[in-house]
Amino acid sequence: MAICKEEGCSVLTTGKCVNGLEIDICPHYSSESNESDDQDDLIEDDENEDENIEDDDNNTWANSEDLIDVHSGKAMTIEDVDKLAKLSLTRLVVLAGMPEAGKTTLLLSLIHMFSTKPSYEGYIFAGSDTLLDFEEKSHLSKIDSEIEIPLTGRTPFGEPTFMHLKVTDQMQEGNKVDLIFTDISGETFKALKDSTEECRKFDLCRRADHFVLFFDTKKLTSYKERASSKSAGLGILRSLIEAESLLPHTNIQIVFSRWDLFDDGSSPEIHEEFLNLLKQEIKNKYGLIFNITFHESACRPKGNNFNFGHGLDNIFLEWVNKSQLDSNVIREFEIEEDSELRQFMKFKFNN
Repeated sequence: MAICKEEGCSVLTTGKCVNGLEIDICPHYSSESNESDDQDDLIEDDENEDENIEDDDNNTWANSEDLIDVHSGKAMTIEDVDKLAKLSLTRLVVLAGMPEAGKTTLLLSLIHMFSTKPSYEGYIFAGSDTLLDFEEKSHLSKIDSEIEIPLTGRTPFGEPTFMHLKVTDQMQEGNKVDLIFTDISGETFKALKDSTEECRKFDLCRRADHFVLFFDTKKLTSYKERASSKSAGLGILRSLIEAESLLPHTNIQIVFSRWDLFDDGSSPEIHEEFLNLLKQEIKNKYGLIFNITFHESACRPKGNNFNFGHGLDNIFLEWVNKSQLDSNVIREFEIEEDSELRQFMKFKFNN
């Protein structure tokens, strides 16, 4: 059966080409025999392609010992972290805080520093197994997203995953550190602050080199929200310590995020006093047991009072320069025989 692919042409009924061409030279007209020939050619090509694919598969499996396992670029699982921790010097950084406290924003700002500068605080970017995930998380903050105000997507509730950044000392290129960051939703910590029992199940903290607790400065300097914001942050810290999930060998950084939104419109001295009292309360309760430092950060500041990544430099330097191995109180916690904890969680790692 003859066909014509030219829209509006009635050559099949009138015998006349709409373009005034002879049907045997019209590029849009074809007979059944031509179509059949084309189909035969396609079938033959497909058969040849299948044979080539089969040959390639055979060659691939024949040389399977030469295959290299390449990470997908997405967030890491605990199994991925376990493998990495056995091969290199690692620092596990637990980012904790209530929803929208700035945990992910701070991490993305750190990646931005390394992607836009030749070096950052004496360190050079040396790789990442989660670059794709970093890119996806930062999309809403870029021009390509066509969003006027930069945003950071919320971390979904679910099993903990991890982000990875490898850096090397600019002066000693052989001195490399793998930073592993938890990617845990604020809703998880919201649940932990009210349940010591749930905190006992949160084993990640026991392996952590650093525990970073975020307080939202905007809420702490709001008369309506500061009491609940303070209570929530302290509740997370208290519950994890009482459950013995957060142990003295872990360094603690208290981060007052979104410092650029400090409400100094009325009586700023009152807010400053409130923050100082909060710091003192944390020191009095836990300062003799834990190494605790306090930081102010404005990673993606509004206005011109702060530079991008304000306060991030000192936090980053603590992460790369301090580890739980610096402490003389490190101990391997007891693991029940039927426990499903991975090697990484049992402190059996190659540091």
